[in-house]
Amino acid sequence: MDKGQGKFNLAENNKIASAVEQTRQQNAPKTFDGDKVVKYAQVAFDGGNALRSTWKMGSLFLTEKKLIFLQGQNRIFESDLDSIVDISIIDRDWIPGKMVEQVCLTRKKRDLKRRFYFCIKKPEIWEEKIEQLINPSTPIRIDSEQSRTNKEKPVNCNQVS
Repeated sequence: MDKGQGKFNLAENNKIASAVEQTRQQNAPKTFDGDKVVKYAQVAFDGGNALRSTWKMGSLFLTEKKLIFLQGQNRIFESDLDSIVDISIIDRDWIPGKMVEQVCLTRKKRDLKRRFYFCIKKPEIWEEKIEQLINPSTPIRIDSEQSRTNKEKPVNCNQVS
């Protein structure tokens, strides 16, 4: 299977942000529920439904305490950083025939663990920033051994560890 970025070209070599992207960044809220927004991006989000693809395009906001995905004005996903038990970068099918690097986030709510996927530009930066906010005493990793290991293994999206 080909590895690529699919239709949306999230490649790092974009030299100039589009006017639409610049406008979105300027109009992005600086706070959510009183928490400062640390990072913001346009992403594709998959709620981890094993039966069918649930990809949605929207805006991802990382605050000091939460991760929030909005589609328009609707909050589709919201998670306290305290409930995130694992974060990694994996290669996963996005568009049929294309493997794309995605941030895989495992959230524990009550006794249930569930995975969520974000197709995002520069996923390693998001992974590091989220880990840093979850555990500020952990030094920033330059290259994650776990991320490299996950790239080499096929992912069973139906199973949560």
